[in-house]
Amino acid sequence: MGIKSTSKSIMSAAGVPIIGGYHGEDQSDTRLKEEAGKIGYPVMLKAVRGGGGKGMRIVPTVSDFDEALASARREALKSFDDDVMLVEKFVENPRHVEVQVFGDKHGNYVYLFERDCSVQRRHQKIIEEAPAPDLPEEVRREIGEAAVRAAKAVNYVGAGTVEFIMDPNHKFYFMEMNTRLQVEHPVTEMVTSTDLVEWQLQVASGAKLPMNQDAIKLRGHSFEARIYAEDPTNNFLPGAGPLWHLEPPVADANTRIETGVREGEGT
Repeated sequence: MGIKSTSKSIMSAAGVPIIGGYHGEDQSDTRLKEEAGKIGYPVMLKAVRGGGGKGMRIVPTVSDFDEALASARREALKSFDDDVMLVEKFVENPRHVEVQVFGDKHGNYVYLFERDCSVQRRHQKIIEEAPAPDLPEEVRREIGEAAVRAAKAVNYVGAGTVEFIMDPNHKFYFMEMNTRLQVEHPVTEMVTSTDLVEWQLQVASGAKLPMNQDAIKLRGHSFEARIYAEDPTNNFLPGAGPLWHLEPPVADANTRIETGVREGEGT
């Protein structure tokens, strides 16, 4: 699932919606540009091994293609030692919605609803929200079931996150699957009254999932905000140095603090 082009082929076969595009082996600049024209601009270029926005470029028009491809290839090669690209239709005004899934070694799978992570900078998530706002219940069920199909298609075991892009009409399309328990999992725990780390350990030891799908209920609403060390005088680029002041709120039943740093330490 770590290679975008391969994972999209698997998802398509499993009936998980994917964005139309070119994921072929012919990686010549000419072929990629030709396929972009067939898809229709604007398009998105993505490194097949990419992540965190690296090796990704939005191409508004054909006149922007050559420069965008060269730039994406350079970044992908530097970041992943691989400049293979895919070309997809760019979804305008999108939302980024991801679904928490879990599978065990006994063939059981569940989804623990979704998180909206559309508030980003430089393709890095800043705010995580669960459940996703303004999502019809029918769409919530459909995207959850699609995520489970994705996990079943690769016989996945453990915690995983299936990420989707969603258009303004609530049509959603598979982007990628993160095969781990992500840092944003606490917002899901808060609204489902679960301990996903405990689930992970139980499943790894061979136990069945602690709950079936019907037993998992949404309760309330949860936000997670990431605090970044950045330099506001330098276009908010990542900063490093001593952490002079850090005063988090007091934790209680509705406030959870997850931190790996303390005031006075370096970042």
